[in-house]
Amino acid sequence: MQPSPEAQACNERGNHLWEEEDLPGALEAYSEAVQLDPQYANAYFNRGILRHRLGDSPGAIADLDQALALQPNDAEFYLCRGMARRDVHEYEQARADFDHAAELNPDNAEIYLERSQLRALMDDYEGAIADANRTLELDPAASWAHYYRGTAYLLLEDRARARADLDAFLEEVTDLPSAYYHRGSLLESEKHWDAALADFNRAIELDPTDANFYYHRGCVHLQRDDTAAALADLDRAIELDPTDISGWLMRSLVREEINQLAEARADLEEVIRLAPDFARAYYFLGSIDLQEGKVDDALAHTTTFLERDPTDPDGYRQRAQAYLHKDAFPLALADLNRAIQLQPESADLYCQRARIHEKQSNFEAAEGDYAEALRRDPDDASTYAARASSRKGRGDLEGAEHDLTEAIRLEPEESFFLMQRGMVRLENNDIEGAIADLTVVGEHDPDNHHLAGFVALVLQHRGWTRLVQGDLDGAHADFTQAITLNPNDPDALLRRGSISMLRMDREAAEADFEAALQINPGHSRALAARASLHLFPDGDSAAAWADCEQALATDPENAMALMIRGMVHTQMGMLEQALTDFQTVLHLQPENPMGQVGQWIVHFEEEQYEEALRDCEILLARNPNHALAYLMRSFVLDNLNEPGEALTDRERATELNPELADILLGDLQADRPTRLSPDLIRAILKDSIQGTSGTLPPLP
Repeated sequence: MQPSPEAQACNERGNHLWEEEDLPGALEAYSEAVQLDPQYANAYFNRGILRHRLGDSPGAIADLDQALALQPNDAEFYLCRGMARRDVHEYEQARADFDHAAELNPDNAEIYLERSQLRALMDDYEGAIADANRTLELDPAASWAHYYRGTAYLLLEDRARARADLDAFLEEVTDLPSAYYHRGSLLESEKHWDAALADFNRAIELDPTDANFYYHRGCVHLQRDDTAAALADLDRAIELDPTDISGWLMRSLVREEINQLAEARADLEEVIRLAPDFARAYYFLGSIDLQEGKVDDALAHTTTFLERDPTDPDGYRQRAQAYLHKDAFPLALADLNRAIQLQPESADLYCQRARIHEKQSNFEAAEGDYAEALRRDPDDASTYAARASSRKGRGDLEGAEHDLTEAIRLEPEESFFLMQRGMVRLENNDIEGAIADLTVVGEHDPDNHHLAGFVALVLQHRGWTRLVQGDLDGAHADFTQAITLNPNDPDALLRRGSISMLRMDREAAEADFEAALQINPGHSRALAARASLHLFPDGDSAAAWADCEQALATDPENAMALMIRGMVHTQMGMLEQALTDFQTVLHLQPENPMGQVGQWIVHFEEEQYEEALRDCEILLARNPNHALAYLMRSFVLDNLNEPGEALTDRERATELNPELADILLGDLQADRPTRLSPDLIRAILKDSIQGTSGTLPPLP
């Protein structure tokens, strides 16, 4: 039915006014048209799509309803009503309209494009991709199809396809901030920090009011070790959207990393104010409490976390740690029992519970837990070694030797296990077996064959074992007795001197090193030992350098001299030369932990975090109780944005060696940089050379 001429004239006037961007005038003209001719479907349609553009989606739907009542087979009418319904979140009705439009006009690319966007909103990402594919079949130039398909791929974690589509879209459309944001998020997930930063910068340039853009750029800044920029962006994200807990939460984690514990606590308290049921905030508060020594608060906050999320094993693990601070072993055990119920395949949880049993001298229960751990991970040599310690503690020396033999079978190059077995054999009066184990260890360092005398050798072995156990007085007594038996053994003097360094008796250490050099003035290892004394605690790099050069002139393969020289290079900022020295140490003695520590420092200083992480893993694979390696790994994890794992490593480090808390986690922690400070390098090297980390020091 043809509209009246008057109504048709009004409709045409509305079209003209719309072209002239006189939208109120156009709306008035369309309204006049339908008043003149209430059966004029196109006038209702035009007014409907204009209302949609003006943001009046309900009005648009009403007009399009009227248009469809008059003209029910028009695909364009269904398409536009579907778009309006989508905007008011009437997704099912919108889907029905798009489906009907596609039935009426199956070759209209715009229908599939709009339905693709709707399907993504309905979490039907596969459907969104299918519609985008159909759009591009019909219209290869449809850039928005790449955008919708790319975001769907992104949500399906198909990063390669998502990247390709977003790249294609941004080649054509360069002013959509969300497209840069999505691609930046993808690049962020793939650790392409510089490219991600560029996209987030562009997104913010186009739209400086979106909190998410600043939040994610802050996360990238953090990964790029720019803590100040990260905090600035997180501040801005919170300013733009103070009701979004993600900004507060991330800022609290950053502040915790830089030891701003009070500020981190304030952020977490704001998270709780905004979202009282967000359980994880209480867990993080408990973590801060433990760092501040507020054990009761840690218990309260972690308990609150568990009340809200009673199925998270991390909560029970953390609360068990708090109970251990109070020596509340039954309560700690109860929490680890619950953690194991929730995560029964975790070998680590059984090992943790075993250690609590050991603190209570309940070695039988500890052995049972180690057995459970080994059922879950039968190839973990460190668990065998730990169970050996438990068996030794209850006097089962044969069982301890059996476990250490298994550990050696799994890791035959691990000297620590051999030395531990030698200790067990010694206590079991198997002197020959003890010597056999020491001989194998000595194969890594031929100089060990010059040890003077059978008894002196065994005493030195027991002395080193006692040193690892922290019994400095017992270790010193063993070496003194060995020197009494063989007073002309410069190696025994060197070892006793090293123990004197650990006992903070510099005078005695210097006397032993000088005595060794009196016996053999060209003794390269004695020169290296004296160099270490010059370096720590004197800080006399020149004297240390001179001794190293003299030692290396006598023995170019002196690993200790190379190690000390590498330390001097490190302190002088000559990282390339330092790395050469440390790598030479590792070439000569692949098991040398000090060489690995030195190499780690260079990798960390050069921001080669994956290499630094590998250094830590090598140390821990060889000695799972290497406290310094845990601390080192925590610094790397901090810079890989793994604050929870970093905290766990720091706690493990100080658990194994409480002295690290004073040496490395005291004043230095208040300014833990992404680049190591000279004082921090010095402390790490000092701990490495003196062996306070709990690592079995190599026999010189």
